[in-house]
Amino acid sequence: MRTDGEKRYTESVELDGTPEGEGRFAATAFDGYPTTPGAHVIHSWHDDQTREESETFDFTNIDHECVTVQIQVGSWPHREDVSSDIRFTKSLGCPDDG
Repeated sequence: MRTDGEKRYTESVELDGTPEGEGRFAATAFDGYPTTPGAHVIHSWHDDQTREESETFDFTNIDHECVTVQIQVGSWPHREDVSSDIRFTKSLGCPDDG
């Protein structure tokens, strides 16, 4: 994660692959990352990619107090618009919003 162009947070995780067709996900949670509003940009890539091939998620244009972001790694056979095997999904709203 970079904030205003400076590295603020780095973490690597190793996930076991899920056999195709099982319909489940392996997951891990990240902690220790900056949580204050700011010009944060997340860069994500896997071992088979260079950093230039990373996918990014930019918080700069999101005007909301709480954002949950998931980084998903896999193939998307039903999504022709997805060109990478890494994608970000987001949810707006704080856990206490009900």
